[in-house]
Amino acid sequence: MHLAPSDHTHVGAARIMHRVMLAGEVPVGVDGRPSQAVVGTEPGRW
Repeated sequence: MHLAPSDHTHVGAARIMHRVMLAGEVPVGVDGRPSQAVVGTEPGRW
């Protein structure tokens, strides 16, 4: 997951971070291994 920088207070504007999760096949790396979740559980589907 991408985290926003923490030194943005001088800007004077609120920061909003949106997270997008896609359903579908698991991506595969160049070495042939499938991606794995580092933390968390499998997302629900709406």
